[in-house]
Amino acid sequence: MTGRRTARAMTPEDADAAARLFAAASGEGAGSGWDAAAVRATLAAGGFGAIAQSAAETVGAALARPAGDDAEILNVAVRPADRGAGFGRALVEAVATAAAAAGAARLVLEAAADNAPALALYRGRGFERIGVRKAYYKRPDGAIDAEIMALGLNRPRQAS
Repeated sequence: MTGRRTARAMTPEDADAAARLFAAASGEGAGSGWDAAAVRATLAAGGFGAIAQSAAETVGAALARPAGDDAEILNVAVRPADRGAGFGRALVEAVATAAAAAGAARLVLEAAADNAPALALYRGRGFERIGVRKAYYKRPDGAIDAEIMALGLNRPRQAS
């Protein structure tokens, strides 16, 4: 990897690019459930996300939302040609920073138990497995469990 990979906050204007990345990563094309309207609606409802770029191209996106005292990562996707280059880590870092700034106690997510690269990314960032959702991801050849993972966040101190 050359240079430090960074991510910036997602805006509603990024919804189309994010939706394309989410659809490509899911293997479901436009039927992934994360079209541009869903991304915009999540942002409008208090959600937040991050965008990773290489030159002027959007190569990665992450979307999250508040969930009680927690924040939940809903989706992380990096363009296949750019995987393993640090963009996924930059996206997770950006979302964790935003979640902590919003006052979340922890960041939670679900990852397919057979997605070794994603699990390695999350574990490398400090996420720990806190549970399993049996047969959560439906695939043409069967169902895959989801690992539920959490990362404790250092919330900013509130002024007294």
